[in-house]
Amino acid sequence: MALTKIADGGLPAGSVLQVKQTIGSTSVQNISSTSFVGVGLSIDITPRDANSKFLVQGAMDIDVDANEQTMFTVFRDSTDLGSTNGLVNAWNGTNRMIVPITVLVLDAPSTASQITYEIKVLCASGTSRLNSQGCKIIMTVSEIAG
Repeated sequence: MALTKIADGGLPAGSVLQVKQTIGSTSVQNISSTSFVGVGLSIDITPRDANSKFLVQGAMDIDVDANEQTMFTVFRDSTDLGSTNGLVNAWNGTNRMIVPITVLVLDAPSTASQITYEIKVLCASGTSRLNSQGCKIIMTVSEIAG
């Protein structure tokens, strides 16, 4: 079977153009900031096309004490893609618990310039422990043709 060259117009919409991944530390991070702070997961990526969309995914765990609320979000450069309440909210009303967290957002930045995606977290009260079980924290960014 002969290989066929893809036309200069590129891949069809929905095709994955590139994927980048970073794996963070397995050490416990105590989070007590009431404003969003980085957790060591960020990816710089230069779009292949200004019309591309980006699927940002992250996975980690958080150890939340009773009556604590921890929020996760994704920033594109200085823009919070999840608003002041974040994209994912871990809240515990009664007992301490360990919660697996998955962050997922589809972004359309409309640029061909390099951008940075970063997962950030805040603890509304007290101190939560990110990565309390010593698992790897992971972030993946996939560029999708627009």
